[in-house]
Amino acid sequence: MQPLILALLIGLLCGRLLKGSSLIKHIPAVVLVSVALLLLIMGAKIGGNPEVISSLPRLGGKALTFAILSIAGGILLTLPLQRRNNT
Repeated sequence: MQPLILALLIGLLCGRLLKGSSLIKHIPAVVLVSVALLLLIMGAKIGGNPEVISSLPRLGGKALTFAILSIAGGILLTLPLQRRNNT
């Protein structure tokens, strides 16, 4: 966990030092490429694990259930607030 916090702090320092620099405009592209590379590596690691691949149908069902219940819960909790704001 400490390397992650250290990386975050170094990033904050770099951001402060580069404030106003022309390099700042390239950061979104670098972030996009970094996230795409991270997803590619994670997908390769998961794809190479036969235990995970064999349990995908069960995990997929649980993920679908979780997504549906999350959406339904969000809607049900939003309705009272929406009604209160409309009155």
